[in-house]
Amino acid sequence: MAKTYRYLVSYIAANQPCSREIESEQAGLTPQQAEAILYELQDANDPGAITDVQVTGLYDAKHGGSEPGHYQQP
Repeated sequence: MAKTYRYLVSYIAANQPCSREIESEQAGLTPQQAEAILYELQDANDPGAITDVQVTGLYDAKHGGSEPGHYQQP
């Protein structure tokens, strides 16, 4: 079973701020990859319909994941 990573993707769609939680098997999700996923999920055909995509990795204590930075040893 492949490990899945969770990301919070924030973006602008139709001049409205939006966010969506996305699960991916990729350890790092770029804004370009997230934008492609958003277009698939929203059936958006206009290339400029989604802008200002930002990706934040989510820590999930229940399912494991990366530790927050303040818990890591230098």
